[in-house]
Amino acid sequence: MAEKQVQATENTNALAVINTFAIAISGDDIKAIISENLGGEKIDQFGLDKVKVPSGGGTQWEIPSITGEVTAPSIDGVIVAWKTVRSLYLTPFTGGGEPPVCSSDDGASGFGDPFESGMPVHGDCATCPRNQWGSSDKGGKKGKACAERRLLFILRKDDHIPLMVVAPPASLKGMKAYFLRLLQAGVPYYGAMTSLTLAKDKSSEGITYSRIEAKALGILDPEQQKVFSDYASFFGKIIQSVRFDPDLVDSQ
Repeated sequence: MAEKQVQATENTNALAVINTFAIAISGDDIKAIISENLGGEKIDQFGLDKVKVPSGGGTQWEIPSITGEVTAPSIDGVIVAWKTVRSLYLTPFTGGGEPPVCSSDDGASGFGDPFESGMPVHGDCATCPRNQWGSSDKGGKKGKACAERRLLFILRKDDHIPLMVVAPPASLKGMKAYFLRLLQAGVPYYGAMTSLTLAKDKSSEGITYSRIEAKALGILDPEQQKVFSDYASFFGKIIQSVRFDPDLVDSQ
């Protein structure tokens, strides 16, 4: 009896969570709201608010808002989509927005001239020599020449469209581990309230940097997951138009 009461209380608290979200409406209404505000235009990487990991070991997020940029120790919400992008620079990136010699908008298929043959081609990222461990040896540190980033689209409680959070190479190990922990628990990425915080770390070369740490604040019940599943299905089609952007590169 006590166990049932606890479960009922947990469900009640969980339902209160979904009621605080702006998208706690039907999927058709979400589509209508987005369509009306966009007027037929597509959402791309330039239209979404983008949040990047700060340099120098910073532990506060800088988040765009309608009143200007605000700082926060965490970004809390539901991940409604994610995708992998890759970029290859054969010379040091200067921050001038120069395009990579090869890039991938889905992490699987790249397009460019990774071997400077003078002939851009499509290629398989998994088998590309530039994407293998040891293909880069910067400052004596081995790694991959082709840099991978994970774009996380996280919907906070007051949002109708998500923030795009850029997880740079130094944060990938932790992010992939978090997704695997969700998988181990049988929870889809849109089935948990996720908190993204920043931790200060130092490389073997003594360079201080920031990396993303992710944890689940709670698991949504089936009714809540259905709402976010519908939204994730709808928004997942929208982010297909999100392409690699050189502005992502200044993250570690």
